[in-house]
Amino acid sequence: MKDDALTESEADELFTTGILRRDLTAIGERAVRDKLNRGEYGQPGAGTFAAVSAWIADAEFARLAVSSAKRDAREASTLRIAKRANNIAIAAIIITAILSIMSIIAIVCH
Repeated sequence: MKDDALTESEADELFTTGILRRDLTAIGERAVRDKLNRGEYGQPGAGTFAAVSAWIADAEFARLAVSSAKRDAREASTLRIAKRANNIAIAAIIITAILSIMSIIAIVCH
């Protein structure tokens, strides 16, 4: 099978919409949007126009999902740092309390 050969689902997609998702991906979202706005994929209501619009919506959703995942990772990292800082602060309070008690004992015993 050659690399440019169509799969069965791609053949169905091409027959139904007149365009392949892989071709849109190769062109890029910005260029596809520009072509759609110029009417190169037909007018609203046309099968190709609807398929291209759906592809753009899918691309936006995928981009938002990646952005959301990155934000979630940053928030998780921030939470880990905050918990570590809290643990350090607690340790500092305990050490300060121990040193204060030791100072009082030293004063009382001398």
